Amino acid sequence: MLDWLRYFPLALPPMHSLRYVRPKGPYFPKLRPQQWNLNGSKFGFKAPWSNSVYAVNEGRWVAESVSPGNTNVLATNLNFYPSSWMPNEHWQYHLFYSRKWYFVGPWFSGMRSWLSMTACVIGQDHIRDFANASFFHPKVFESAVADFLDSSYGCQKAGRKPLYCGPVNWKIIPISSRVNAALFDIHDIQSNIDNPGLTRMVIFPVTNKRLIKIEFNYGGTRINEENYDATPIFDLSDAIIETFHLETGIEMESQWTEVTAYCADMSLTQEFAPLRWPIKPEDVGKAEERPPQANRSGHIETGKVKAIK
Repeated sequence: MLDWLRYFPLALPPMHSLRYVRPKGPYFPKLRPQQWNLNGSKFGFKAPWSNSVYAVNEGRWVAESVSPGNTNVLATNLNFYPSSWMPNEHWQYHLFYSRKWYFVGPWFSGMRSWLSMTACVIGQDHIRDFANASFFHPKVFESAVADFLDSSYGCQKAGRKPLYCGPVNWKIIPISSRVNAALFDIHDIQSNIDNPGLTRMVIFPVTNKRLIKIEFNYGGTRINEENYDATPIFDLSDAIIETFHLETGIEMESQWTEVTAYCADMSLTQEFAPLRWPIKPEDVGKAEERPPQANRSGHIETGKVKAIK
């Protein structure tokens, strides 16, 4: 009954008590319908409004938002990722959606963590690695996901050791009667391989040459957090993901149907072992560097994390 006051988004000095807490947020938790226009197809989901946290004498944490409105998010030019993040420049992107939700401790103790959700269109307009293939083909899609992860995470290292491990906890989610999405985690293992940081991703094809990547960032939260109970943060991302649904339009249906003419099995692999990292930027995409098919049935996890529903 008093939760509205106990978790009011206001921080009074001293902030960030060391006492173990279960944070709460956002202040208005109702999931509200949202929709993206994908060249006539519609991707819908539900998420809360973004929220801000105010701190006396410290200003405030403002949750800035990016939204495409009714704009066709596929009708845009793609940009290169920064070379420090993707040195081989294999993929380009366009960020069209962003939300952030702050989680606060009780009795005006301030912001304890946050969850963000971003969405990008990704593609390869500048190279021809997948020129004669469709991302709707399951094996092509899986290869594209591996290439993207190798390019963006696999090249990051400290000495000879990788900074990341992934994909972890791979799962297929049916977002429509036609198209499935891949759901998985990336573990940040650079400081603690047994208690890594976490990024959760959902990737699915929307045209022969375009993918949508939805990413959840947990504000540096580790999977076995010591100073607070991170369950509410993971619960919010799970609740949002559970509402994902895709209504395929004429163009998407046509491209998907074309692939079924020569691909009898449109199902995606149910298990995908973490890729072998680190990898040199120039080796990404080379057949000999790909994990053998026999190894992809394995399931390797680092640490323990709340299971994906």
